[in-house]
Amino acid sequence: MSSSSASSANHDDDEHPSETTSSRSLADTVTVAHNFEITSYSLLDGFRPGEYICSRRFNAGGYEWCIRFFSKKHTNDDRFTIRCVLTVITPRTEERSAVVVPRSNLHGHLIEMLEDGEGKDVTFSVGGQLFHAHRCMLAARSPVFKVELFNGMEEKDDTRHIKVDDDMEPAIFQALLHFIYTDAFPYQYCGVDKNVPLQHLFVAADRYRLDRLKAMCEQKLCQSIDVHTVATTLALAEQHQCVQLKKACLGFLSSHGVLGDIQETDGFKQLVSSCPSVVADIVNHVAIASGSGRAAKRARVEATHSDSSSS
Repeated sequence: MSSSSASSANHDDDEHPSETTSSRSLADTVTVAHNFEITSYSLLDGFRPGEYICSRRFNAGGYEWCIRFFSKKHTNDDRFTIRCVLTVITPRTEERSAVVVPRSNLHGHLIEMLEDGEGKDVTFSVGGQLFHAHRCMLAARSPVFKVELFNGMEEKDDTRHIKVDDDMEPAIFQALLHFIYTDAFPYQYCGVDKNVPLQHLFVAADRYRLDRLKAMCEQKLCQSIDVHTVATTLALAEQHQCVQLKKACLGFLSSHGVLGDIQETDGFKQLVSSCPSVVADIVNHVAIASGSGRAAKRARVEATHSDSSSS
């Protein structure tokens, strides 16, 4: 009889516990990509087994990583890029709560406000197209807009309708507004993943002192340098005093075997004409990369010849 009563009491405790706690297992993931460019591959002949060249270290998931390349002479390309896409999975356990807090959707509401035009109080005319926006948002995000739209704490009466200079394209201005309202890179606008629109967006970000957007554009320009774009990108870096972008361009220009092809492009001729001071930087980097005074002299002569031809 007593045994039966004890069993019944245990069963009641299972169904009606005095306290219940819970937890769940989660996995956080971080994905990064790193491009490791191999140049002058033919010079790697003679590597002994086990020898390798190493990329610079990069961070992912709280750890440092690098790419090690062991030469096996299985390619005819003298220059190529190894792209490593790395996903780090970090398991963790957290206490479960009955209250689930939704993720912030502030940027979504703000972009809806921009697109719906509700509460708009300023209109921009760009290349014949009209864009409606909100003064307070623009002024909060851009010190240039703040000066343009407000005089101290007073609204300027002549800012209901503003005509933007003709050198600004409508698609670029739309991308600029999207960033202002969302703080996210405007991938879906004006093909800004392409080099030329990306350069225009970079210039617009610098013009309105949107430093985060400018840095985003600079990073993407560094990653998209090639024979056809390096000269115009270098001119852009020189004009806007972007140290890292200029460094990336000079590094590409001094790569094995590409300078001759670059000098044939219209962009290089324009570079020599508009930024003649950068020619000395190109010569120095080529000389350092080649380790040869003769190569430096040849690069200087070729650059001078391009300057004369463009004149």
